[in-house]
Amino acid sequence: MLKLGKKLKEMRLEKNYSQEYLAHELGMTQGNYCKLESDHHFPSAETLEKLASLYDTTPHDLMSGEGQQQIQYNHESPHAVNAYMVWQEPQKLVEELLASKEKIITLQAKQIELLESQLKQKGT
Repeated sequence: MLKLGKKLKEMRLEKNYSQEYLAHELGMTQGNYCKLESDHHFPSAETLEKLASLYDTTPHDLMSGEGQQQIQYNHESPHAVNAYMVWQEPQKLVEELLASKEKIITLQAKQIELLESQLKQKGT
């Protein structure tokens, strides 16, 4: 059974990338990247997309592996997925991640509208 962290490490070594390089590209500390490889953290949808891009693959392919899937979604934070990764239904996870991405975009648009409204009120 191949967990995401182990797969990320294998792919990193195949490409001769350092943890420092990937952490920089992903906009995180090396310590946080290390937690991804050790399966202590699961990447956000945005980070999965960046990782897929760095490895010239798709989030679906990144998450594909042998075994079963055991996912725990953090419903309080829709952009984060916490999981012990063993994949069985990667398409469902991809759909959940994309739905989370849309929710985040919608929330950010609402925040922008609120800020613009507040700025207009202060200006008048």
